Amino acid sequence: MEKGTIIGQGRDAEVLYWGKNQVLKLFREDRSKTFIEFEIKTGELVQKHYNYAPKVFGKIKINIREGILYEFIDGNNMSEEILKNPLKIRKFAQLLAKLHVEMHKQRIPDIRSQKAYFEQRIKGEQLLNKTQKQIIINHLRNLESGSILCHGDFHLENVLLSKKGPSVIDWSNLTAGNPHADISRTLYILKHGHDPSSSERSSLLNFLINFFRFYFVKKYFRSYKRQAKVSLKQVRKWNLIIYAVRLGEEIREEQDYLLKAINVEIKKLYHNKKNKAI
Repeated sequence: MEKGTIIGQGRDAEVLYWGKNQVLKLFREDRSKTFIEFEIKTGELVQKHYNYAPKVFGKIKINIREGILYEFIDGNNMSEEILKNPLKIRKFAQLLAKLHVEMHKQRIPDIRSQKAYFEQRIKGEQLLNKTQKQIIINHLRNLESGSILCHGDFHLENVLLSKKGPSVIDWSNLTAGNPHADISRTLYILKHGHDPSSSERSSLLNFLINFFRFYFVKKYFRSYKRQAKVSLKQVRKWNLIIYAVRLGEEIREEQDYLLKAINVEIKKLYHNKKNKAI
């Protein structure tokens, strides 16, 4: 592979192979210096505390674009590996749970508060009216805080598998907070996250993938529960917050589902309060 070959792309950056066991995450021009400084600071912190994070080698500038050099992980993401080895789906689910549990054992000082970050995101959401925002923010403020390392976007595509072992990438949504929120986010993406490749597959193949998706979710959460004390009820308390924050990511294919789910959760809150008042 030649230096400078694009090996991945996202909304914030391109990822280029950079030689010498390194990749360059080259940020798009509209990304602020504050955003990039936050990522390099948190990347350096995480690699000291969490064994499954790639190494950070520093920051460079290419013309007017800023970039961060990371360790090159020579492997596929977990989603690709599942498609290659569907009979090992249970082992992959158990591995995802193990990586998440190990993450949630860590406390890192000097990283942003989960609840403050979520509140900021919800306040800026244009598809929600003022009343909805206030209800959601009030609910957020009543939820239990925490100081645990939370990835904020932990899913199959952000776990790379190589001969050296698994690596968790893309820590741009990292916070210190309640792990139940982090699990809620992961469950949402596993169940409902838009799959851009689905339009290129046959309806039969998509049906099979959705079936295995359901099975994977079940095994992931069951395995997490075996390793750490958590209940589905605790996790579901965060669903409304996760839906509202996800809405702000402007994934068009998910917006209708999210708006309906938000209204359902708000109605549940209203009925719960009404029942308590009786």
